[in-house]
Amino acid sequence: MAATQFSREAAQGYLRANEISDLMNGILEGVAGDTPEEPLGYIIGMLEKMDDIKPALKCQLSEEWSPLTLDKIDEVNHNCKILKFRLPEPSRGLGLQVCACVLVRSTAEGDAPDVVRPYTPVSRGNQKGTVDLLIKVYPEGKMSQHLNTLKVGDTLDFKHIPFNRKIPLSVLRKEKHVVMLAAGTAITPMFQALLELFGDDCELQKKTSPMVTLLFGNRTEKDILLRKDIEEMAARCPKKFKIIHYLSTPHEEWKGERGMIDKKAIEAHCPKPSIKPKILVCGPPAMYKALCGPRGQPALSGALNELGYTEEMVFKF
Repeated sequence: MAATQFSREAAQGYLRANEISDLMNGILEGVAGDTPEEPLGYIIGMLEKMDDIKPALKCQLSEEWSPLTLDKIDEVNHNCKILKFRLPEPSRGLGLQVCACVLVRSTAEGDAPDVVRPYTPVSRGNQKGTVDLLIKVYPEGKMSQHLNTLKVGDTLDFKHIPFNRKIPLSVLRKEKHVVMLAAGTAITPMFQALLELFGDDCELQKKTSPMVTLLFGNRTEKDILLRKDIEEMAARCPKKFKIIHYLSTPHEEWKGERGMIDKKAIEAHCPKPSIKPKILVCGPPAMYKALCGPRGQPALSGALNELGYTEEMVFKF
C-alpha cells in the first residue's frame, strides 16, 4: 500500500472506530494526502490530539454523583468478577480518557460515612452503552463487600473528576519504550492503556505504539487477571509487546518466572536506563517501597534508583 493511501485510509478507519466527527475526517482528507513523505508522523500527531481532546468532550460521567444500573456480572475467578453497568446514553461510549479512573460510592445507613473508592474501567472508552469494572472481593473491604452483593438491576453511584486522570496516552505514544510493573488488580490502569495501544488487530496501532514490556506479578496462576486478553494482544504484536509473568507461590508445573518483581527481574527483562524508558508502577505499598518509593513521594528510591533510572523516567500510579 502506498504511503499516501496508508495515511488516509488507516487514519480514517481509526477515526470511524473511535467515533471521531466528520470534520476530523475532512481534515485528514485534505492534509494526509498532501504529506506522503511522512504520513505516519502526521497520523501520530492527529492521534495525540484526539487522545487528549476527544474523551474530554464526551465523557458521560460528570463531577456530580449519578446512578448507573448493573447490567451483567461475569465471574472471573474465586474472588474476582467483572461488573458491567449501563451508561446514560446507550449509543455512545463512556469517553473516559486513558489511564483515568472513576469514583464509585456506597451510601451508608444512618450516621455512618459513605464509602468512596476509585476504580479503573477495564473496558475501552468507546465501548457503546456500558462500562466494565473489575473488582476483587476482600474479606475486610467495605466497598468490595458491597459490590459483591449487587444484583443485576441494582444501581451504583459513579462520578469522574479531572485529577483522576493519571498519565495521558499521548505521552506514552511519544516514548520509545514503556515498561509496566504491575501486581494483582493494579493491572487495570496498565490494561486500559494496552487496550488503546494494542486492542485492535490494526496496522496503524502497531506502527504508532511504543515498545511495551509488562512484568505482571501475582500469587498463583489462577490469580492472573485479564490473562487471555493481555496474551492475545501480545500474540498480535510480538515485536511490540512482551509480557513476563511472575508468581510468588507457583505450582510445581509452572514454567514462568518465580518470585516477586524485584531488582533482578528488572535487570533481566527491562531496557537499560540509557534507553530512557518510561516506567509505570502500580501495585501494593510493599511493591512501591521495594521498587521506587511511596506513591506520594516524588523522589525515586528502591530498586529502580539503584539500577540507575531517574525520577523523570518513573511514573507511580
